[in-house]
Amino acid sequence: MDKKKSDFLKLIALFSMTVDHIGAVYFPDLLILRMIGRIAFPIFAYQIAIGIIFTRSVKSYSRRVLFFAVLAQIPYMIAFQTLTFNVLFTFYLSIKTISSKNLFHKGLFIILASILNIEYGIYGILLVIIFYKTYGNNKLSIIIGGLWVILYVFKIDVSYQLISILSIVIIFLIPAPKLKMRLSRSFFYWYYPIHLLIFSLKRIFGF
Repeated sequence: MDKKKSDFLKLIALFSMTVDHIGAVYFPDLLILRMIGRIAFPIFAYQIAIGIIFTRSVKSYSRRVLFFAVLAQIPYMIAFQTLTFNVLFTFYLSIKTISSKNLFHKGLFIILASILNIEYGIYGILLVIIFYKTYGNNKLSIIIGGLWVILYVFKIDVSYQLISILSIVIIFLIPAPKLKMRLSRSFFYWYYPIHLLIFSLKRIFGF
């Protein structure tokens, strides 16, 4: 995949996620911030699928995602006052489900996603699988991925979640602008736990 497009998608997703989290922590009644935040997850799910396809080592990739999931968990719980497992655990289980050659293990990872209280749960894992399986066929990705995103809206019955369909447009139909800046892979990994740490400190100290 074109690195310019990949960096563009990651920046859009990081911006959307950050706005969403600012809304959740500082302005819980400001719906527009939560609406903007709905764009982030499908883009991250797509990037995880791309990562599985192009990584040199899926095992190292999954371990890296798990490391940052664990690192971010306590700040995540404090920032959002929840016992839910953060989204990186969802992506870790997605990677393990896709990469496992054992059908029993695949089923086990999906069962874990359904019984554990992880962010986006089965929906999240299957969205990564959809993007992984349809990679290279944009029309199929748009149709199946778009339908799955819409079905999730009906499942959780949150109307503003429908905004997440814009992520499909951004991924597949909007060309990447020419970015002069180049961001390292480590930036995207470290951003998640560090920004959660900042929000968790706000909860603790009230700033």
